[in-house]
Amino acid sequence: YEQWAGLKTHAEKSGLEFLCTPFSIEAVELLEQLKIEKWKIGSGEVTLLPLIEKIAETNKPVFISTGLSTLNEINEALKIFKKHGNKVTIFQCTTHYPVLPENVGLNNIAELHHQFQCPVGFSDHSGTIYPSLAAVTLGAVAIEVHITFSKKMFGPDVTSSITIEDLVQMCQGIRYIEKVMRYPVDKDLIACKLSDTKKLFERSVYARESIQKKSVIRDDQIILLKPGGGFRQIDEVAGKVAAKDIHKGHRLSGEDLK
Repeated sequence: YEQWAGLKTHAEKSGLEFLCTPFSIEAVELLEQLKIEKWKIGSGEVTLLPLIEKIAETNKPVFISTGLSTLNEINEALKIFKKHGNKVTIFQCTTHYPVLPENVGLNNIAELHHQFQCPVGFSDHSGTIYPSLAAVTLGAVAIEVHITFSKKMFGPDVTSSITIEDLVQMCQGIRYIEKVMRYPVDKDLIACKLSDTKKLFERSVYARESIQKKSVIRDDQIILLKPGGGFRQIDEVAGKVAAKDIHKGHRLSGEDLK
């Protein structure tokens, strides 16, 4: 107990909330003494209903990892939590160490939300930050990753872990994505606001050579060049009659044509 209490104290002094995944009823009782605020259910414990019941009785929020679970098994656990009124977040997870891209299963984020009508997170074992960033874009509200101080360390889950530096970059990416998702962009409105820039990038019809007044303008006498702001297409000018002498390099406008 003293060691767990020491870990909790250290986490809180570091500005972190202390969480722990219990694997037994005894562990739940110990963590309750420490006044843990939330619970995490490991993938292997989703079908351990006595443990689920014990945790549900605390009425605290719960994260459920589903790396080994069927939809029916998830539903059975949720029935118990709903009975006690726990707030539940389901994590899409695949219990491979490391998990390959083809088994990450990001499609289940929307599926789990639709099926159970509760918040969905993502628990990753890929050893990279990419699936987590994608998961946030797809609606994940929480991310769980394994951490290692170095990829050169020895241990059973080092290959499925990210480094502290990776974690910093992942969190920065998530905050960036959250801001992007918060501000939808209207294509027509943004194009209007960028009209001056648009003129710089677009092309207009310019005189390739000098053109005499009253002559019919041929398509080989004109060219599309930047910047824009005038006629956009050759056929808007070719075949028209010049209203005045037009010098080479001049951008044609309506007043240049009859």
